[in-house]
Amino acid sequence: MTENVKYTLESTIDNSERELFQVDDDLERMERELNELSIYRFNLVKNINEHKQVLLELYPKEE
Repeated sequence: MTENVKYTLESTIDNSERELFQVDDDLERMERELNELSIYRFNLVKNINEHKQVLLELYPKEE
């Protein structure tokens, strides 16, 4: 009985550690993706603002 409990506990620990490593890997991947998306967003906003500025310069608003 004691051996069974020991085996079950060790198995649970091993499984939990594997899952923890997987979660850590997922978090690292998601952080990289978030960083890439943030850079992409920044560049989109910059591009939009530059185009708006050119549009205003070419076609000033009539008052």
